[in-house]
Amino acid sequence: MANSGHRLLLVETDSLLAEVTSYRLQLLGYQVEVAGSTADLWTAVDKLKPHAVLISLDIDDLHPMELLEQLASDTTTAELPLIAMSSQSDLDLVERVWKNGVSDYLVTPYDPIILERKVARLLSDVPRTPDEDDANGGEEEESIEPVSEENIAEPVAMNA
Repeated sequence: MANSGHRLLLVETDSLLAEVTSYRLQLLGYQVEVAGSTADLWTAVDKLKPHAVLISLDIDDLHPMELLEQLASDTTTAELPLIAMSSQSDLDLVERVWKNGVSDYLVTPYDPIILERKVARLLSDVPRTPDEDDANGGEEEESIEPVSEENIAEPVAMNA
């Protein structure tokens, strides 16, 4: 799975969840920047110029709906695909975030395979620009293949 080159911004205040999520996405070949607050988010948007944003709705420093409205109204982020993440699976909340422009929703704690699929689907229509392809000398970056039934080796019997 060649995901290299897509830049993701992860907005998560829970440092353990941010570390695990970032690590998983990096293993899949994504470039990930973590923002631990809304102030960090805007700095990271300017620095990273992400292809997509994964944003925790469990942030402390701003109401999540206000933040989604700010992202939708800002010219640098209005077109970015968003995945909202929350420990809440309340259907009313999910409906409200969809109405605020979120492309997908992920309940935490999440299954890593579900995260992988949602991010891949979200980025399937987000092209990399030619200068991004040239950033690594035109070579395809190596990525780690996710574990699946197809790429797990059969156990080998040892004869003594």
